[in-house]
Amino acid sequence: MKVLPILMCFLAMPAMANDKPIVAVFDVEDRGAGLEAPVLKILSDYLNARMAAVGFQVIPRSDILERLREQKKESFKECYDQKCQIELGRELAAQLSLSTQVIKVGQTCQVAAVLYDLKKATAVQAVTQAAACKDHELLQAVKRVVDELGKQLESKEVSKVIEDVLLGTMLVHTEPSGAEVFIDGEASGTTPFTTRLKAGSYEIRVAKEGHLPAKKTARLEVGKKTKVVIPLTPLEQGTLSVNTEPAGARVALDGREVGASPLELNLKAGNYLLSISKEGFCDLEQEVILDWTRQTRTDLKLAAIPSYDTWGHISFWSGIGVAAFGVVATYMSVDSASAFEADGDRSMIGTSRTWAGVMWSCVGISGSLIITGIVLWLLTPDSSKTTAPPAEPAGR
Repeated sequence: MKVLPILMCFLAMPAMANDKPIVAVFDVEDRGAGLEAPVLKILSDYLNARMAAVGFQVIPRSDILERLREQKKESFKECYDQKCQIELGRELAAQLSLSTQVIKVGQTCQVAAVLYDLKKATAVQAVTQAAACKDHELLQAVKRVVDELGKQLESKEVSKVIEDVLLGTMLVHTEPSGAEVFIDGEASGTTPFTTRLKAGSYEIRVAKEGHLPAKKTARLEVGKKTKVVIPLTPLEQGTLSVNTEPAGARVALDGREVGASPLELNLKAGNYLLSISKEGFCDLEQEVILDWTRQTRTDLKLAAIPSYDTWGHISFWSGIGVAAFGVVATYMSVDSASAFEADGDRSMIGTSRTWAGVMWSCVGISGSLIITGIVLWLLTPDSSKTTAPPAEPAGR
C-alpha cells in the first residue's frame, strides 16, 4: 500500500522531551467514510507516531487494548464515546486523551481531532482538516491535524491547561513561620510559601535568624498538593536581664545600643561587654556571660558624677569677680592720693589708705578663690567610667 513507506518514515521520527503531557490516543473512528479496517489501523498507528513526534508522551496502544480486554470490550469501537475514553484515560494515568474521527461530507472527508483534559473532562483543543477520501490524502490530513495540535501546544490558553496537568503544588510551612525558603539551592520565598513545580524530588532548605537551618526532601506528584512542614530549632540562647538604679539608662552590648533599663534580652550564648550610660552619672562597663536556657541577671547602681567641677567653676569665677573689685579699689586709692597732692586735703590720705586696704584684701581673697577653683578642676576625674565585676548565669 502506498501509505506504508510514508508511515515508516514518520515512525522513525524522534519523540520530544518527556516533560510534555501524557496522552491516551484512541484509534481513528470511521464516520461514514467507508474505510477498511487495515486503513483505519494504519491511520491510527500513524496518528500515534506523529503525536509522539510533535512532543506528546503517548501511552502505547497495547496498554489501551489490554485495559479494554480487562473491561471485556472487544475493540475500540466500544470505546469511541467521550465518557468511555475519559474514564479509560484516567485509569491509564494519562493527562489528556485524543479522539479522532474521519467524517465523510459529500465527496470529501473531514479529519476531526479533539484533545480532552482528563482532570476536568473538558475539551482543550479541536482541529479539523479537509481531504479527499483516499488513503494517502487522509494520511496527509492526519499529519496536518497533529502538526496543528503541536503548534497549539505552545499557545497561552493550551499551555495553561498543559501546566495544570503537568505540575504539582508544593506548600512549605515552618514552625515558626517567616523563614526564607530555598528550593534546590535557589531562593524562592518566605514561609508560609506556595509554588507550582514539575513532578519530581526537590530539596527544600529553610533559614531563619536565631534558628538552626533545616532541610527536607519532598517528592511532588502531578496534579497533587504536597505539604512540607519543617520545624525549626532555636539557636542555643540565654536570657540577659539588665536593671539599673536609677532606671532609664542607655544599654549597649559590644558597642551596639539595644535599649534602656530595665531590659530583658534573649541572646545567643556567649560573652558580651555590657555598657551603661546615663547623663549625670558615671558610665559603667561589665562583662556578662550567657549560658543556654539560663538567665544572667545584672543589677547595677550608677554613681553620680562628683560635684568638684561645679564648685570649681563657682570658686574660680568668684575669685575673678573679687579681683575685678580689687582693681576698682586700686583706682580709688590712687585717685584719693592724687587729690591730696593736688589740693592738700589731708582727709584724702585716710580715704586712699582705706581703698588700699580693700585692694590688698581683694588680692588675697581672689587669689584664694582662683587657686581653689583650679584645684577643684584638677580633682575632677578625666573619665567617669567604672568597671563592675563580671556577671554570670544564675546557678553557677
